[in-house]
Amino acid sequence: MKYKFLLLIVMLAFSFCKKEVNQVTDANFLAFVDGSYSVIPLDKVATPQIGWNGFFKFTAGNIKYPTDARENNIQGIVNSYIIINENGKIEDFGIEKGIGYGCDEEVLRVIGLFKDEIFYPATKDGKPIKVKYLYKVSFKLE
Repeated sequence: MKYKFLLLIVMLAFSFCKKEVNQVTDANFLAFVDGSYSVIPLDKVATPQIGWNGFFKFTAGNIKYPTDARENNIQGIVNSYIIINENGKIEDFGIEKGIGYGCDEEVLRVIGLFKDEIFYPATKDGKPIKVKYLYKVSFKLE
């Protein structure tokens, strides 16, 4: 009886020590592992210090529909990327797939305005990790 009670106390103590790790898998974040980028579960995704809502508000408020695209009725999605390093800094950014007519350049211009902002870095197994964030910008005429 005494041993059962002691065993129960030890088991309870270990159950409180167990650390839950909720990992996130987001197809918009590719982790740099073994020389290439791939979708893997992360502890946390990279996040701008102003938050994602702040980032989206900033980009939406600064994107201007290019005249060339407007005059040619160009609509679509520009697929861009942002590389966020282990220190939370934007290391690189570019276009994965564009639609032309000045839209690609406009996305690059606006991301460039944000390039000196700091992010909370993504983490994997409690350590900061470099990630590639896939960012889609939609151009639609109204």
